[in-house]
Amino acid sequence: GPYGSGKSSFALFLSHLFDTVENEDKRKLAQNLLGKANPELQKTFTRHTRKAGYCNVLLTGSPEPLTKRLVIALHNAATNYWSNYEGSPTIVLKLKHACRRDNSVSDVIRLIKELQSALAAVNGKGILIIIDELGKFLEYEARHQGANDIHLLQELAEFAAAGHQVNLMLFVLMHQAFEQYAKNLSLQQKNEWLKVQGRFESFSFLEATEQTLRVVAAAFDNRGLSVEQREQIEINTQAIAEI
Repeated sequence: GPYGSGKSSFALFLSHLFDTVENEDKRKLAQNLLGKANPELQKTFTRHTRKAGYCNVLLTGSPEPLTKRLVIALHNAATNYWSNYEGSPTIVLKLKHACRRDNSVSDVIRLIKELQSALAAVNGKGILIIIDELGKFLEYEARHQGANDIHLLQELAEFAAAGHQVNLMLFVLMHQAFEQYAKNLSLQQKNEWLKVQGRFESFSFLEATEQTLRVVAAAFDNRGLSVEQREQIEINTQAIAEI
């Protein structure tokens, strides 16, 4: 989706939907908002996250290797998840050590597997990985060939699709398709990037003008306005929508 379309806000909303019981207020707020739009979907989320919720791994793109940033984000997420438990599993310490070294793609997948096992032991529902501004990592990959981050994305997508007792869900947000970031690469490399993009299901994040106006209108409190003023606002809003 384009800049300013609300992708980052959606990512934050999504993370609250899957949050742990320790963040119950945020989770309930997100689920109540979802319930207003889709009550049946809200019930599904409530049933699914009723217990220990998800370990939320959140990171934003930057001009550096994705592998390095993902390991740090995994450590931060695991530390936060077990902050309300007495003691923490060994995977938290392993992730801490991994932050101080270079890790291969297989190293990252192995750490995620161990994190899944640790979450299963405390009835955790899954791992939610959200990578905002993925394009910045792809731009770095295109300039520094051999960083192997594109391979990491492929392995993560395939690992998530394989299924597990503790779900792994991967969301990436970006402004344009994978191949747009690979336009300066060789034909063979472009084809490899397209194969990786094929591992993901793509959704266009585009809001209709009417929806944008509803969002803006909801941000204003008009309880102190007269009937005539409210009617005028409605007329103006409709006129803008028609434009």
